Amino acid sequence: MRLNLVASWKGERSDTVSVRTAGGSSLCGVDFLVGGLYLVYGHREGQGGIQTSVCSRTRPAMQAHEDSVALGPPNYERVAGRSWSYGPPATCPVHAGVPIAIAHERHAAGLTPDARRAYPAWVERECPYAAMLLAPEDWRGGSVDDAYVCPLCRELAVAWVSASQERSSGPEQFGDLPVVQALAKPRTESAYRVAYPRGNFAVQYGDGRHEYDSIEERFWREYGSVHDTTMKFELTEAELDRIYEATVKARLLDLDAPHPPYPDASRGAVVRVDRASVLYVRCGVVVRQFTWYAARTPRSPAIDSAWGRLSAVHREVQRVIGSRAEVLALTPLPSQLDDPLREVR
Repeated sequence: MRLNLVASWKGERSDTVSVRTAGGSSLCGVDFLVGGLYLVYGHREGQGGIQTSVCSRTRPAMQAHEDSVALGPPNYERVAGRSWSYGPPATCPVHAGVPIAIAHERHAAGLTPDARRAYPAWVERECPYAAMLLAPEDWRGGSVDDAYVCPLCRELAVAWVSASQERSSGPEQFGDLPVVQALAKPRTESAYRVAYPRGNFAVQYGDGRHEYDSIEERFWREYGSVHDTTMKFELTEAELDRIYEATVKARLLDLDAPHPPYPDASRGAVVRVDRASVLYVRCGVVVRQFTWYAARTPRSPAIDSAWGRLSAVHREVQRVIGSRAEVLALTPLPSQLDDPLREVR
């Protein structure tokens, strides 16, 4: 294989270098991943390329700090998208002012063939500190290393990947959620309150960016695929009453679950698979979970339609959570990113 050369302490002084390794870690081969940064120890075999193996100290650059200090400055350093250093820059070279942090690597998997071809060059140019490596086509998951991550690089890479996967335009994969058929005719308000009482009421909310669970009293916001904010707060009885009354007005639990039928025109719309909307409601002993992709819903559903009723309750939960003092006090996300709670205020 050929690797882009970033720096060398001995030997090569070219843009790329040919490296040979056995086929698979079981044969002591190094599993190089596209987009990864490695410190490679190798030796020449005759007139062939450089040979390396896991029996040498070849390893991801994140795990080579001691080696870097021992080796000292390289004899040859070349800028190839990013340059070798003993540590990351304080802030992202692409997104000015965004600090670099340490987080787990992620993998870009399940991409369409065109996306697989385009991704390496795109991520190196646009999001060099995303630490999202192109996964092998037969990748089934595995251990991940720590890496230097710019949260905004990671966010933009996640968005690109999640809208470029095979399942982005395919059938939904929401697991084993119960399927419930809607009533042909919604109940009257009084009949609904009897069937779905206020007692034991609970709600769980998700928009792909935020989650809230009134049972565990836990709020979570994600930024850069890192748990940016996790905190606990309890909704007041007045706030729960407000949400319950919205479910009554919408006759929410009389709707199809996990969601009403999508319109034919948008059923196959490309979606970000990491941005499903979630609404879980418990009334008495009855529970219902709604999960859907907003990009496949009607754009302006009638208020009394199934989608209009479901959307109204979801927005009301957004308003309640988004108006909490704890949430309002959070550091705003960069303007380039979606923030559903900010958008409903």
